[in-house]
Amino acid sequence: MTKLLRLDASFRGDASVSRKLTERLVAQLSTEKTEVTTRDLSKGITPIDGAWLSAVYSPAETRTDAQNEIVAQADILLNELRDADTLVIGLPIYNFGVPAALKTWFDQLARKGETFSYSENGPKGHLTGKKAYVALSSDGTELGRACRLRNGLGPAYAGLLRHHRRDLCRRRQNHDGCRRGHGPCRIRD
Repeated sequence: MTKLLRLDASFRGDASVSRKLTERLVAQLSTEKTEVTTRDLSKGITPIDGAWLSAVYSPAETRTDAQNEIVAQADILLNELRDADTLVIGLPIYNFGVPAALKTWFDQLARKGETFSYSENGPKGHLTGKKAYVALSSDGTELGRACRLRNGLGPAYAGLLRHHRRDLCRRRQNHDGCRRGHGPCRIRD
């Protein structure tokens, strides 16, 4: 049984290009033996704060009931990723950056000693052996041109997924293909 985790971050619902792309990717990647878990980040995800940090980094035996609840919610997200063989992320670009809900999801997963550690060469990801696909939609970025996130988070996300295979599927909004007449996006294998 192959397990696939699909993340949608667009708040545009049925009008979302990134959701249409993730739907296509999931359909192409799935077989009858694929179990798909979908997490719609636009419906809300708890941001990290001081209480979250205190709860996640406290020893389990010293946590309060409130801290255990915080950790339980954070662990749901982490276990979804750990259990998945393949990750498909729908990434719309808003105001030159990623949606806040997607950044929050990464924040929930970035746990020193658990999902990454520091070495003399910098951070090292612990979630290895997974494939990761990013379906990026950006109104105003032509297919084939570099889309640079203005907030500097792109390299950080790539670092967290460093040991995953990363494929990028980009398609301009309101287009079935690029301006040069190529067809719609294709999954590279």
